[in-house]
Amino acid sequence: MRHAIERSARAAAAMLGLCLAALPATAAIPGLTGTNINNCAVGAGTGPGKRFDLIAAEGYLSAADGASIYAWGYGAAPAVAGQPPVMQYPGPTLIVEQGTCVRVHLTNYLPTRTSIVFSGQRDVLAGSGGNGGGTQPGGAAAAKFAREVAPPTSAGASTITYTFVASEPGTFIYQSGTQPEVQHEMGLAGTLIVRPAGAPKQAYAHAATAFDREALFVVSEIDPLRHMDIEAQVQAARAASAGGLPQNWLPDQTAWGTFWQPQYWFVNGRNAPDTLTAAGTATLPHQPYSALARLHPGDRLLMRLVNIGRDLHPMHHHGNHSVTIGRDGRMLSSAAGAGPDIAQVDFTLRSLPGQTIDAIWSWTGKGLGWDITGATCNLAQPVSLTNCPYGKYSNTGTLLAAGVATTTQDWSDLYKPMPTRTPAALELTYGEMFSGSPYLGQTSTRPVGAGLANQGGGIWHMFHSHNEREIINFGIFPGGLMTMLLIEHWSVQIDD
Repeated sequence: MRHAIERSARAAAAMLGLCLAALPATAAIPGLTGTNINNCAVGAGTGPGKRFDLIAAEGYLSAADGASIYAWGYGAAPAVAGQPPVMQYPGPTLIVEQGTCVRVHLTNYLPTRTSIVFSGQRDVLAGSGGNGGGTQPGGAAAAKFAREVAPPTSAGASTITYTFVASEPGTFIYQSGTQPEVQHEMGLAGTLIVRPAGAPKQAYAHAATAFDREALFVVSEIDPLRHMDIEAQVQAARAASAGGLPQNWLPDQTAWGTFWQPQYWFVNGRNAPDTLTAAGTATLPHQPYSALARLHPGDRLLMRLVNIGRDLHPMHHHGNHSVTIGRDGRMLSSAAGAGPDIAQVDFTLRSLPGQTIDAIWSWTGKGLGWDITGATCNLAQPVSLTNCPYGKYSNTGTLLAAGVATTTQDWSDLYKPMPTRTPAALELTYGEMFSGSPYLGQTSTRPVGAGLANQGGGIWHMFHSHNEREIINFGIFPGGLMTMLLIEHWSVQIDD
């Protein structure tokens, strides 16, 4: 069964140190942007579009406590013919521009038939032809909510084509429409991001939805006993049929009854602390997406929160409230042209099953009552950017010298010292994320091995489920639905 039985807090602590030793260097959302084609068609005629080649296959997920979990997932088709298909969890993020004709070719390597439903997309064509032949769904069978592709035979794997026009901007889910009570649990889901036409730095077609950086957070959960049951059924069916499964084989989930008990919770297919490791790390070949978001003070971070699970996950961010500007790929607007005028301000994003949320989060340090950078200004000397690095207001409110970040700090806090003494080293407990200094962009003396995750003097804010049971890995804390929002000093480069 390849499922780890023994787990220990000591192993989890060791894993934390390994994870934090290699933080990601980028902030952009990784994904597939497709290849250009000239024969994409929905309706009459053909024209330019984007082609995506996906596979559905088996694999094993690595939990942060060392467990190995049998799963199914979508993945990018092998770049070289003959290479084995590699699934990933969640499926590859598909990124297109509004108005694009999208053609997705899905090749099935699973032991059972499967499909894709593109939630929020109109008039999806599906079939074996170049652009698909009929519209979704694919029939009246209880197990079938989409046109499907059969499992592989001795002649090879079969492919189905889905075609649609991405007519609305926003964040959407794609997922299996075949036996969804099984295939969703097994991992067959991913995210489709549609950017507004001509406005890649906006969530929707309105300037009030502009952002500086964006991050994707796909939340989910797994009951390992159900995955072990499906794995055992696949192995038994293969043994009974000399390695080849019948074309109409479907796993039997009747033994599950109503019992369902998740033990692992995921952000972007990883449990904490693996959520903080670099994107594409070789140690997680089927879970390539990091969940660490990095930004500078004052940056508007677009949080794309996607729930591909079956539970509500109350995702709580520290440091500031967020403003929800869209749900399920629709801007929260009262009328055309009004922008997100019915946006919702909250400290916890209540992520419903099958829902997507677009929210803006930012942090400036405003209102702290002291200067977060630790900067000083000696007015006994001539005012200069060397002496007063962020400029200085006179008592009459006149800007005497202009510095950086004038829009991202509270001027009333500028150059004010922290209103308490800095504790001595022996009075502190040093964590992995403490730079040794309370000031942004500064570090100080730390014990050997402490603060390894904070070489740039950043400020960390947690982003986690407020259902405390969901921040464990099979009973071990910390873990599960937990990641971080990292505020970096302006001097620290964040690649896009």
